Amino acid sequence: MAGINSVENFNQLDPAAKAQLLAAAGGNKELINAIQAKLNTMIGKSSGFIESLPPLIQARIEFLRDLQSQHDEVEEQFLQEKAELEAKYRKLYEPLYAKRSAIVTGQEEIPADQVEEATKGQPAPTEPVPKGIPSFWAGVLRANEVTGERISEKDEAVLEHLTDIRCESLADAAAKADAAPKPAEGEEEEEDEEEEPKGFRLIFSFEKNPFFTNDTLTKTYYMVDEEEPILERAEGTEINWNPGKNPTVKVMKKKAKAGKGRPAGKPLTKTEPCDSFFNFFSPPAVPEDDEQLEEAEMEELQNALEEDYDIGETIRDKLIPHAVSYYTGEAAESDEEDDEDYDEDQEEGDDEDSEGDDEGEEEEEEGDDEAPGGAKLAKAPVDTKEQPAECKQQ
Repeated sequence: MAGINSVENFNQLDPAAKAQLLAAAGGNKELINAIQAKLNTMIGKSSGFIESLPPLIQARIEFLRDLQSQHDEVEEQFLQEKAELEAKYRKLYEPLYAKRSAIVTGQEEIPADQVEEATKGQPAPTEPVPKGIPSFWAGVLRANEVTGERISEKDEAVLEHLTDIRCESLADAAAKADAAPKPAEGEEEEEDEEEEPKGFRLIFSFEKNPFFTNDTLTKTYYMVDEEEPILERAEGTEINWNPGKNPTVKVMKKKAKAGKGRPAGKPLTKTEPCDSFFNFFSPPAVPEDDEQLEEAEMEELQNALEEDYDIGETIRDKLIPHAVSYYTGEAAESDEEDDEDYDEDQEEGDDEDSEGDDEGEEEEEEGDDEAPGGAKLAKAPVDTKEQPAECKQQ
């Protein structure tokens, strides 16, 4: 391996030696870049394996390729119909969410017979009953583990003014924009040949409050592919905080030292970031030249992006559709049961793994020269520009 000092020499190695070299490259950027450059030129090229098989087997493989093409056509049709079905049911959900919002905010009341049933036989209230359901969405966010653990004590007062959370598909939003009135005659309409946008937007509505001036806060996830799904980027509203009301920072004061013959000046102040649910609206920024990031920095960014997407996905897929169940605590109990089942499955898997470890203990002792943890597959360097952050989706 000592004589491998060029891409040409690297190409002459067998696959096992190449994998070993990749693993040994470590932090040698020049070597990794050289290896990556050669690997990029090999994409799409035949390894020669198929051509080495008997003609009849090659013909069978070609037949399987034809079957795969037919499968891909059916899958494309499925994805198209799935998207249409999801769009259809999003429209059916909309009036239900609108009615829920009207009840929560007190714009509408429940049917008169239900009001009568609820108040029949009850003593007259000594104080006016508040409109709607106070602190509804604050309670929903608190009840879910993913969102609740991110709510600080300062956030609580701000979230009391949250009146609604809704979600819109970027494709639906674009379709509504296309359906808007067209320019009058004589006005030129700009041609829009852009691909249909993929992703979704979360919209948080707030009543007038002493904390910030925004009426709504939004968080938008732009996807490269929604089926995978692969995240392109996320954007959040810039919050216009009123002075002294920002829960995402803490103000540190330091006494100014007195000089010779002069009194101490005004205390020096500086702000430091702190944990807050409202950091959700300032998603991790992906640098344009992410190739310059160190491996540890890239891993940290990837984890932050996945965590951010997990919050958005939870709000979209759990909290918005099942808000009342979280408010009452029923959904939270269901989540806990699911977590317990998952933990039990994990423990069973760990027990099986430990049994296997015991059986192989003797062999491991004989192989002390091997790397800790056993042999691991070498991973080729990843071009992060070509492969945006991939996020988990249900």
